[in-house]
Amino acid sequence: MLIGGNRDGQAYVLRNKIEEYKEFIFNDILKDLDAPGLVSEINGLLNFDFNKKGATDVRTWETFTFEGIPLMSAVAMLTKIQVDVQNSESSIYDYLFTRIDAGTFKFTELEAIVKPISSSAIVKGGEFEAQISLGAYDPTQSFTATLNGGSYTSDGSGKIKVKRRGDAVGMQKISGHIDFKGPEGDMKLPVNFEFQVVEPNLVVSPDKMNVFYLGVENPVSISISGVNDRLNPSVTNGTISPSGNGFIVKPNSLGICKVTVTTTIDGTQRTFQSGEFRVKRVPAPSPAVHGVKGKTVAKNVLLSSEGMIAEMPQDFEFNLKYDIKSFNMLVTTGGYTEQAPSSGYKFTQQQKNIIGKAKAGDRVILTDVKASGPGGVSFDLDDIVIRLN
Repeated sequence: MLIGGNRDGQAYVLRNKIEEYKEFIFNDILKDLDAPGLVSEINGLLNFDFNKKGATDVRTWETFTFEGIPLMSAVAMLTKIQVDVQNSESSIYDYLFTRIDAGTFKFTELEAIVKPISSSAIVKGGEFEAQISLGAYDPTQSFTATLNGGSYTSDGSGKIKVKRRGDAVGMQKISGHIDFKGPEGDMKLPVNFEFQVVEPNLVVSPDKMNVFYLGVENPVSISISGVNDRLNPSVTNGTISPSGNGFIVKPNSLGICKVTVTTTIDGTQRTFQSGEFRVKRVPAPSPAVHGVKGKTVAKNVLLSSEGMIAEMPQDFEFNLKYDIKSFNMLVTTGGYTEQAPSSGYKFTQQQKNIIGKAKAGDRVILTDVKASGPGGVSFDLDDIVIRLN
C-alpha cells in the first residue's frame, strides 16, 4: 500500500506533501529572513537525500523507508515523520519569537514631555496650548549630536544639555541630528527647534508724571506684550491718531484722559485700559528782551534790541513757540514817569525815545506782557525790571 505495485503508493504521495511543505516554509515564511542555521536544521529533519556517497544500489526515499518493513515499523516511521514536522514548526516559532523585539529599542526610564504648541509666553487672559506625551529613554545609552555645527555627547543620564547665547533679537533656530546605535546598526534622527530672543525692557512709570498737555500734540508709544500689531487705541476727553511708530493724543479740555486699546489675541478680541492721565495747561513762558542777558544793561544795548520774546522753560520737552502780543513800558527819570504801549513784540519809536532820555541808574519796567501760543492759549507774563548802567 505504501509502495504500490507500480511504485505509486501513499509513500510517494507523502513525500510530495513533505516537499510542498518545505517549499512553503522556505519560500513564504523564511524567504526574507537571514536564518541559515534554521534552514539547515529543517533540511536535516526533513531530509530525502539518504544514499551514502559511493553506494552502488541507488534507491528512492520511499523504497528505502517503507519497502519490505513490518507494519509496526512503518507506523513508527510515520510517527517519526510527524515528530520531525512538529520539531520543524517549533524551531520556526522559536526563531520568529526572537525576531519580535529584534528591531525595537530597549528603554528603562519614562518621562513626561511637554511641547508648547502656542507660544510659551502669553498675555493675561490668553490661552496656552501644549502637547503632552510620554517619553522613554535609556540613561545607559550613549549618543552624540551635531547642532548648528557644534558637537555634543550625552552626559550619562541619557540626555544632552544644549546652551545657546541669545546674541541677536528675534527667532533663533537650532538644527542638526542625533547619532546613536540602534538594534540594527547606526541610526540618525534630525533635530529642529527654535526659540525667541527678546530685548530686555525696563519700564518705569512715575505716578505723578502721567500728564497730557492741553493744546499740544502729545506723542505716546503703545505696546502690549506678545502683540506686535493690530492695536486700536481710543481716548476719553480727546482724540488719538497714528503718527510714525506711535500715536498723537490731543486732549479736549482740562481734567482726566484715559487710553483704551482693543486688539485680537488668539482669535478673541481683548480690551486693555491704561491708568488716568491728567490734562494740564502747558507751563507759562518767561518774558525776556531779545539780545539782553541779565537785569543790568547798557542803554545802547537795550536800544539795539528788536523787542520782547517769550521763552519756554529749558526742561520742557515740547518745542512750543509763543508770541508776544502786547506790552507796556514804564521809565522813571528825574522824578517823572513816562509810559508807552506796544501792540506787538517790537519796541515802538515812542518807547525808544523814552529809553533814549533815561540816565544811568534809571529803571525800565516792561509790564502787562501778553503772549499767545499753539491752540490759541494766551498768558499774562511777569514784569521785567531792567536797570541802565
